Amino acid sequence: MNCAGRHTPDDPATASEPGPLCERCVSHLRSDILELAKAEPWLRQCMVRYPQWDTNRVAGTREPPAPLKVSLLDHAMAIDDLIRRVHRTIAPNVRPRAVPSTLATAEMIVKAMNSLRRHPEVMEMWRQVRDAKQQAHTLAPWRRPFIRLPVPCQECGLLTLALFSGDSWVTCRNDECAEIAIPYYRYDKWLKTLLQQHGLPAGEPREMAAK
Repeated sequence: MNCAGRHTPDDPATASEPGPLCERCVSHLRSDILELAKAEPWLRQCMVRYPQWDTNRVAGTREPPAPLKVSLLDHAMAIDDLIRRVHRTIAPNVRPRAVPSTLATAEMIVKAMNSLRRHPEVMEMWRQVRDAKQQAHTLAPWRRPFIRLPVPCQECGLLTLALFSGDSWVTCRNDECAEIAIPYYRYDKWLKTLLQQHGLPAGEPREMAAK
């Protein structure tokens, strides 16, 4: 059986009969789970309005805004619930003596990744994690440095490829390609093809492809 994860069409790991996630997908899933868990305290930190910073007022009134951004609190609680549901799904018999934090629960999931990667609902759980992470970033953005790359995505055809700080793979920033993670060697091949199509030597500096 092949990896159940979503890959680019020419990737040999594309699933014809879904099976356990491959090592590359496991790495991405692990990163998504931990990043989502870290977003929970970040949302709680951002949900408090500081009067000296927030000059917004309710339209038509002199009343100051509510002291808490309720949408951030709601989503922080939803993240905590999601992380705990994933852990209960893959480790139903584990009963911690004390209630662990969201991040500690996520770390327990990571330790049980071998069970998660084989679970029949792993792709649905991963989708929920990715959706929750995206919503958290929409509510309270955190910046992660990235480099825009000058080659169209081979899946959607848009100029939305980026190399994020700390990653060894290329990511498409188009929402419809959110689960696409392209190995850097494949991006290199695409870039060389693009250079050749424009009559540029493959050894030219990569900045030339953006011109």
